[in-house]
Amino acid sequence: MDYAAPALFALFTWWFATGIILWLDGLPARTHRWTLMGSTLILIGSGVALYQLRGATDVTAIYLSFLAVLGIWAWNETTFLLGVLTGPVQRPCPEGAVGMERFRAALDSVLYHEAGLILSGVAIAIITWGDTQHFALHLFALLWALRLSTKLNLFFGVPHAPGHFLPEQLRYLATYFRERPVSGLFALTVTLATIAAVLLCAAAGQTADGSAARAAASFLAAFAVLGVIEHWFLACPIGADHLWRWAFHSHVKTAAQSLPVLPTPALSKVKGAES
Repeated sequence: MDYAAPALFALFTWWFATGIILWLDGLPARTHRWTLMGSTLILIGSGVALYQLRGATDVTAIYLSFLAVLGIWAWNETTFLLGVLTGPVQRPCPEGAVGMERFRAALDSVLYHEAGLILSGVAIAIITWGDTQHFALHLFALLWALRLSTKLNLFFGVPHAPGHFLPEQLRYLATYFRERPVSGLFALTVTLATIAAVLLCAAAGQTADGSAARAAASFLAAFAVLGVIEHWFLACPIGADHLWRWAFHSHVKTAAQSLPVLPTPALSKVKGAES
């Protein structure tokens, strides 16, 4: 049962880190530069930690690598939510845009953020070059794949896009998403994510007790399962916003705002947008 400890640790850390980012994002704008500075220091520390952990084969190294990857991911989340690293175009979807025009406009709105994620993955690959475990790179790649899948599903439309808000500086992004019945893309991505989750759970159960390989597979399996659950949040009317109710005490409430929720892609919904 030692595979349960990494899974529970991953679940708690994901929930808590997401809440902290949301709480910081809701603080007054004058604090955002300190948030950015703090997250950048975490980014640097995470990179140094991954470099120092190269070649380590113990369970502790897997836990530390997990935290380092999460620190790098958190920097990308923070810079995005603060509106620092979004895209070259920061305006609503052009009225009447459909098809490839709408897709290009949506891509332009988050292009820098997407580039940041890809470059972060490349940096992790370089930093951990020669590492026999490849855990850090595998974890980041899994997070990126699940994030991309959720973004695409939100763009093409889902029945219950989870969220009713975007930060003030990102509110224009809501115009690129819509609600509609699930598509073939949703079925495909959920199926692939479920297969990945099953395979990773099986791998965690088949590795040696107390080994670093079991801890690594358990972390990956936990996030794959979370990814499947979050995808189903898009199709089912599940009130996941209560998971981070405590984090939104820092947000200024207005009559036009309701309690938000942050799925893996950290994007919101819009009703009635045309594809």
